[in-house]
Amino acid sequence: MGLHGGDIWNLEESHGLTPEEVLDFSSNINPLGVPQTVKRLLAEQPQLALRYPDPEYGELRQGLADWLGLSPGQVAVGNGASELIRELLLVLKPKRVMVPVPGFAEYARAAANLNIEVVGHRLNAEKDYQLQAEALQSDLELHRPDLVFLCNPNNPTGAQTGLRTMLAAQQLCLRAGAWLVVDETFLELSRLGTKASLVPFFNQGQLIVLRAFTKLFALPGLRLGYLASSEDLALRIRNSLVPWSVNGFAAKLGNLHRDEAEYLAQTARWIAQEPDWLYQQLEALAQHPGSPFDRFWRPDVNFLLGRLKTPQTAAWLRQTLLGKGILIRDCGNFAGLGPEYFRVAVKNRQANQRLVAELALHSASGG
Repeated sequence: MGLHGGDIWNLEESHGLTPEEVLDFSSNINPLGVPQTVKRLLAEQPQLALRYPDPEYGELRQGLADWLGLSPGQVAVGNGASELIRELLLVLKPKRVMVPVPGFAEYARAAANLNIEVVGHRLNAEKDYQLQAEALQSDLELHRPDLVFLCNPNNPTGAQTGLRTMLAAQQLCLRAGAWLVVDETFLELSRLGTKASLVPFFNQGQLIVLRAFTKLFALPGLRLGYLASSEDLALRIRNSLVPWSVNGFAAKLGNLHRDEAEYLAQTARWIAQEPDWLYQQLEALAQHPGSPFDRFWRPDVNFLLGRLKTPQTAAWLRQTLLGKGILIRDCGNFAGLGPEYFRVAVKNRQANQRLVAELALHSASGG
């Protein structure tokens, strides 16, 4: 099982499916696809491939800073958020980090690869995987981490934490002397959007916010992530990064939020409707007598978590759906989840209807 979703490249050999034939529900990217601004850039400026990018990424950081309401000195860019996760650990050199369980695997993997101790902060299914300030405080006192990762909305659970609780978490980490790293990669694809962001609160100190273009702008192949923090820390991270880690095309996308205002408006309208529609359809399947589906969690973002009744497993469901050209995310390798958990992206209505129809066949037959 792969560590991440979106692994469509090995399916031709294993299942006779080319990437074009796969309906990929394992990768949570915007179904609006690549924005027109990016398409024009790739078509009209091929000469960018002939030149080294600006090693300081001044234009890119200025555009991102304008969007965030920060100074460009507070921004660092990288080859996706994953590169920046590793880089901030290299710079801060924590001895112990705390990660959400379940949560994005790269936090723990990056730390373990750097010989940093990893402890978990358990998010409970009984509380719909919502972050609880009291439980976080207890784990901070118990484990005394130097750095805490939180993901808002959380991957793979789809649960979003409101601003009040995030601010409480920030204060708890400050009092504990721990850096807080908030992964907001999915924030602009969520119900609350940037209203839940900690970006306006850097004056509190010891805060890093991560974002990326991967999901929001459907650009996983172009690789562009960014972080915001204090000017001092952002400079240290920029100085630590490998030169030219962001390619010349991605370096021209600093103003993409501004240039694609209508794209973002369409995205917001889709987020306001489609996740709830898909959740209601899938939860209805779970109510059928004999259904193999135990439950689904209501999503605050563009993906949702489901659980099968034993003895059925996500590996079985994944293989079954691949026979129909549909790829889902088996979540059995997420810490804190078992082999019965799976995740599906929210796509456009036509694709979502196809997924529901295929799952309904198994719900009616009892698996």
